[in-house]
Amino acid sequence: MPRNVKGTRDIVGQDAILRKKIVNTLARVFEKYGFQPFYTPVLESAEVLRTKVSNEILGLMYEFKDKAGRSIGLRYDLTIGLARYAASTQLSFPFKRYQIERAWRYESPQAGRYREFWQADIDILGVESAKADAECLACISEALKAIGLKKFTIRINSRKLLDEIAEEVGIGKEKIKVYQILDKLDKIGKKGVEQFIKEAIGKSKAEKFLRAIFGKSKRTTEKIEELKKYARMYGIKNVKLDLTLARGLAYYTGLIFEIEAGTRQSIAGGGRYDDLIEKLGGRKTAATGISIGIDRVAEILKQDRMEKTITQFYVIPISKEQESYSFRVLKQLRDKGINSDISLSSRSVGKNVDYANKLGAPFVVFIGKEEVKSGKVKLRDMKSGKEKLVSLSNLLKS
Repeated sequence: MPRNVKGTRDIVGQDAILRKKIVNTLARVFEKYGFQPFYTPVLESAEVLRTKVSNEILGLMYEFKDKAGRSIGLRYDLTIGLARYAASTQLSFPFKRYQIERAWRYESPQAGRYREFWQADIDILGVESAKADAECLACISEALKAIGLKKFTIRINSRKLLDEIAEEVGIGKEKIKVYQILDKLDKIGKKGVEQFIKEAIGKSKAEKFLRAIFGKSKRTTEKIEELKKYARMYGIKNVKLDLTLARGLAYYTGLIFEIEAGTRQSIAGGGRYDDLIEKLGGRKTAATGISIGIDRVAEILKQDRMEKTITQFYVIPISKEQESYSFRVLKQLRDKGINSDISLSSRSVGKNVDYANKLGAPFVVFIGKEEVKSGKVKLRDMKSGKEKLVSLSNLLKS
C-alpha cells in the first residue's frame, strides 16, 4: 500500500473543513487590519535560506541540487521570501502583508508538529516604532478570537535585554546557543534548560544568567514599555513580560513575542528582524511580524469543532420520478448561496439518510410524489429528528 512521506499527511473531511474555516477567517481579519495578500515561491535558493537561519536550523532545511547543479531549498518559513522580495524591490512604507501557505522542516514528527506544515504570517516593514509590533499583536489577537480561541496569553521580551544580561554575565559568542536552549523551556522544562546551559557555558556563568532570567527582576527596556503602552491603547490586556522568552532563531534583533494557549503551548510567535533585509543585499529596513502555527491551532480547535460539514441541506429524491423536481430545488438553494448537496447514487432512502448523518448535514430535504404535487418539500432537522412540510420559498429563507 502506498503511504505518505513521513511528516506529511492528507487533510480531508472534517479536518479539511475546519482548516478552510481557519484560513478564511484569518484572511478576513488580516485584511480588516490593512494587511495585503502576498505569495512567494515554494523554492528559494539555498544561499538565501542560509542567510536567515542559525547552524542548528541548517540541519532542518530541505536542500537539493536542481538539474543545472544549483543549490535549491524548500522554504523554511514565510519570512524569508518576504525579506528576499523586499531586498530586491523598491517598496512604499509601511508595507503590510499577510501570507498563509506551507513550509517544510526536517523535524521529528509529533502531535501538532509536522515536516510539512501551514503558517499564517503578518508583517510590517518600514516602521521603527513599537506601534507596528502592537498593530501585529492586536490583529493576531482578534484573529485568534475569531477562529474560536478565547483564552491565550501574549508573552513579550526583548533580544536586546537578553543580550545585555548575557554581556553582564560574560556570555559571548555562545549566546545564540543559550537562547536556543532557553527556547526549549516548554519541551524540556526548567531543570533541562539549567542542565544544558551549564554544559554550554559553565556552571558559574550559567547560574548568574539563570538567576537573572528566572528571578523576579523588574528589568525592562524603552521598547518594551513602548509596546506595553500601545498594547493598552489597542485594548490588549493579556500581555505579560517574560524574561525566559528567547525565540531560538538567530535573526531577531529587538522585541520578541509568543502566544500560548494552555500550559505553555505556543501557537504563534515572532518579533523584530531589523537586519535581515540588509543581510540579503537590501537597504536597512525596520521589520516586525508574527506567525500562527495553523496545525497547532487546528489540533486545539478539533477538541471543540466549530463545523462538522460545509453542507447545510442534503436533498434526497424518494424515487427516480422525483429527480427532475429535486434538481430544480437543489439549483434554487445553490443560487441563493446555500451550501447544498444531492444524492447522486441509486441507493435506498435509508442509506442516503445514513450518509447525510455521517456527513454532518444539519437538514435533509425529502422529495416524494406528494411534495412534487404540492410544490413543497419535507424538511428533517437531523439533530431533533423532527420533520415538517415547508414551501420552497420558506426553505430558501432558511
